[in-house]
This record gives sequence, structure tokens and C-alpha cells, in this order.
Amino acid sequence: MIEYVESNLDLINLQVFFISILVFFVGYAFAPTAYFKNIKWLTTYPLWISNKLERLAKINWNPIILFLFLLLLNSISLFAALL
Repeated sequence: MIEYVESNLDLINLQVFFISILVFFVGYAFAPTAYFKNIKWLTTYPLWISNKLERLAKINWNPIILFLFLLLLNSISLFAALL
């Protein structure tokens, strides 16, 4: 099992991995500034999703349906970020 994990860790490109970490923390650090200064092109998608979720939160969801819905929503968001 350990050999399997080690062989898969060798597949990770360290430069891409560390750049991803850096970009994540830069985004995390500047997110409050984008929100409070109302930078429209950075906050449009998150605020749109937030408004949709606020309306959907009023529905009494079955836990399985809720899980599948959130999984789909996260998959779509990740795909949009990838594009």
C-alpha cells in the first residue's frame, strides 16, 4: 500500500503543485478586498451562486438529493474554474 502511494506521489509535478498552492493563497488573501471594494468581475459568480443557494436553502431537501446537488454544483464550479 505504501509503495502504491509513493509511486503515485512521484507523478505530481512539484512546480505545478507549488504554483497552485501560491495561487490559492494569493486568492484567499485578496478575496476580502475584492468583496469589500465590490470588484464586479471577481465577485459576480460567487454572489450569483450564493443567491441561488439562499433560495434553495428554504426547500426541505432529502439528504441524498442534497448531497448529489452539491456534488453537481461543485463539479460545475470546478469545471468553470478550469476553463
